[in-house]
Amino acid sequence: MGMLIGGVWSEEDRIWSDGAYVRSESAFRGAMKRETITALRQEPDRFLLIASESCPWSHRTRLVLAVKDVDAVAVHLAHGPRVEGYSIAGGAPWTVPGTDRSIRHLHQLYSLGHPDHTGRATVPVLWDKVASRIVSNESSDIVVAFDQAFGETTLAPRGLERASRQTDDRIYNTLNNGVYKAGFAKSQEAFDVAAQGVFDTLAWLDQRLATSRFLHGNVLTLSDLRLFPTLVRFDLIYHFLFGCSRYRLRDLPSIWGYARDLFSHPGIRATVNFPPMIEAAYCNDGRTGHSLRPCLPEIDWDFPHDRDALGTPWIQRRDGELVPFGSNDQA
Repeated sequence: MGMLIGGVWSEEDRIWSDGAYVRSESAFRGAMKRETITALRQEPDRFLLIASESCPWSHRTRLVLAVKDVDAVAVHLAHGPRVEGYSIAGGAPWTVPGTDRSIRHLHQLYSLGHPDHTGRATVPVLWDKVASRIVSNESSDIVVAFDQAFGETTLAPRGLERASRQTDDRIYNTLNNGVYKAGFAKSQEAFDVAAQGVFDTLAWLDQRLATSRFLHGNVLTLSDLRLFPTLVRFDLIYHFLFGCSRYRLRDLPSIWGYARDLFSHPGIRATVNFPPMIEAAYCNDGRTGHSLRPCLPEIDWDFPHDRDALGTPWIQRRDGELVPFGSNDQA
């Protein structure tokens, strides 16, 4: 993986403690500042979102832009071989917007705006082209900033603040990040604890979604968009490569219906590109020792009913059967 130490790239990693994977804190947390949200609203072309199709954390930021139909913020998808971390443009030189500097690796963007930075060079990155600096590399801040800056409606309805925070915290700690705690564990104890948390949370979600279209009832919220990137990667990556193989997403009828329901939204579907996810997981993560792509299952993500976007009819998922909400067959 590697990291920057004092602005200089190193192959050293500092992500384990007693055999357990410990995700480092995001170093740049400016996206939630009022002046940044105001600037996003008034000068959206001042900013650039750098993301990756393989990364679930940057996926959630793109989901907010897609669901809110925002195209004013430019998006650059970092891609290419993982040499010195993320390649910024397939390994070719890339001119940083707002500067005359050319870079090949994402970590060079970090060093450009913050010469003495120590930490991992991760996506997403919200880049300020005027100030030539990173505003934020924390996805949870960026999604809130995008939600507040764009559109007439919010994905964080009033009255759901506490419930959303509790739901998001549990899902992040035991599922979003839990799969990585399992996949990168270096001790059996650390793996067992993480994997148990993953499947406890999936069971809790499956029960919850048996009677609710979304995580907070009938309204799509940021909580759903934080969860979806993990679900869409689960059966292809986390189930196989990360050892979270007790059962698949498709074995959980309520979650599987919910995930496909979200996927059927045109904006959400457009953000999902499976080949880069698989390439990054199996060929670029440095753990398998080879670059062979496994024989993976074919998964049908199409939702089996006609509908417009996320409108009616709401489909109740129970015992693996899809029936119209309000049907007497729900019991």
